[in-house]
Amino acid sequence: MKDTAVKLMVVDDHQMFIDGIKAILKSSPEIKVVAEALSGAKALEIIEKVRPHVLITDISMPEMTGDELTKIITRKYPEINILALSMHNNIETINLMINAGVKGYILKNTGKKELIDAVLTVSSGKNYFSVEVKDALLDKYISTSANEEKPVKNTAKKVYLTRREKQIIKLVIDGYSNTEIAEKLNLSVYTITSHRRNIYSKTMVNNVASLIDYIRENDINLNLSPINNK
Repeated sequence: MKDTAVKLMVVDDHQMFIDGIKAILKSSPEIKVVAEALSGAKALEIIEKVRPHVLITDISMPEMTGDELTKIITRKYPEINILALSMHNNIETINLMINAGVKGYILKNTGKKELIDAVLTVSSGKNYFSVEVKDALLDKYISTSANEEKPVKNTAKKVYLTRREKQIIKLVIDGYSNTEIAEKLNLSVYTITSHRRNIYSKTMVNNVASLIDYIRENDINLNLSPINNK
């Protein structure tokens, strides 16, 4: 392994995904994975010791989201360049991460070549965006330019939330943890975590306070009859 290799850290709440990235980059002499973490909090514990050149982060993670982690790192370690790696290519999520301070944004269906290109590009301080991400940014720019004189309509109310999602939202707002919600609904913690990711993605929020505001502003009724879990 070359001493000049880019030191990379990977943060994702799925070990299988981290292992996949490590396997993809194992044969690449330009990049060395020096650390990994399953949460943003754990990443902050490790990062001081390893000081990577580039950090890859997922966005939808429990406890600390990718944008929250990015803001902390860019403030404390401005020399570390951050690359968002996500399944979401909607403009709201892309802008969220760009505003947080990422240097690049690629999708989880990316191939080996693009992953390597993205890491090497952001390691030099330049920006890198997947083609789909660039298209989303361009579409938003064109749409904004064409309608800049028109009032922007609030389309948040068009989001469809399932009964299960509404039930989980109510429990989240009531202060229950993922483990407690799983016990109440007789579901696995993984299932609850997955539901919360989908809820945050649909409503374009990243914390409980914003979720409460969303529910209130859109007058969403959470008083549901019990769901049969059997």
